[in-house]
Amino acid sequence: MGGFIGFLLNFINLSISTTYFINILDWGIETVWFFGLLQGALEGVFYGLIFSVIFTISFEIFTKNKGTYKNAINYLLRLFLIVFICWVIGGILAVTLSLISPEFYRNTFLMVPDENFEMFKYAFVGGGIWGEILGGIIGLALVLLKIKDEWEIKPNS
Repeated sequence: MGGFIGFLLNFINLSISTTYFINILDWGIETVWFFGLLQGALEGVFYGLIFSVIFTISFEIFTKNKGTYKNAINYLLRLFLIVFICWVIGGILAVTLSLISPEFYRNTFLMVPDENFEMFKYAFVGGGIWGEILGGIIGLALVLLKIKDEWEIKPNS
């Protein structure tokens, strides 16, 4: 799932601003799509492996080995939704910052385009990437808390 999320969000990010990837990662226009999609998938697999180990162990502990694959998939879909929402929020926050103070944004972040519309697209991609990463961490924590709460044996129930 991590590889899919990374590939999908980098596909969208590349559709929004190839300039971000060209400037930040120093990729040429002719290779930016290939390497951008590959990097998204590989980073997604990397984060996915880490999160899946934590998720799987916690899921088994919290459900006392009674959780099914269907249960796990439902929780993972919630996690995917949280990552996606945080990606959007991160992008919107970065665009908002660039709207409020374009000079601050250009002076704080690397190789920001001069033209405003390009800067906003660039900001969305950069902020979205940070949102996606933080969303994975926040989402994993929230989903694990939800699993723990739903599977905890309540007294007098």
